[in-house]
Amino acid sequence: MKGNAIIAEAVLLLATLTAASLFSVAVISKMGTLTSSFSTSIKNHEETIEASIRIVYAAPLNDTYITMWIKNTGSLPIPLNDELDIFLIGGSTYKRIPYGSTTKPYWTSDFNEIIPKLTKRIGIFLDEPLIEGEIYVLKVVLYTGYEDDYYFSYRGG
Repeated sequence: MKGNAIIAEAVLLLATLTAASLFSVAVISKMGTLTSSFSTSIKNHEETIEASIRIVYAAPLNDTYITMWIKNTGSLPIPLNDELDIFLIGGSTYKRIPYGSTTKPYWTSDFNEIIPKLTKRIGIFLDEPLIEGEIYVLKVVLYTGYEDDYYFSYRGG
């Protein structure tokens, strides 16, 4: 009987050690996934902080053209292409203004990017005239999700 008890204890000990090993492997692999997830999240937040802009000024020069000045307040160059989203919001208007389209509305610039600490002009060509006295919002959204708004009104002209 004593021999059977020792064998039973040995089998139970092996089963316990195997279960503990499997549990350890599962926990350690999840820790690696969690660490990787945190690293990716931190990298995304760093990029969001490093890529930032400020709309310095925007004004309509007439009822279908707006000039806007954007400053790069981050530490990464900001590409001036279709990665930069511009929206015009006001009254019953909510439009995404695409980059460099062949038909209005569209926006364009004489530059390919805004390097850190510089301010560049963007021209916005509209397909419908602005309404006199209406308050509008220009919203610029970077590829990282960082955004800035600028409020203005059209006074006619």
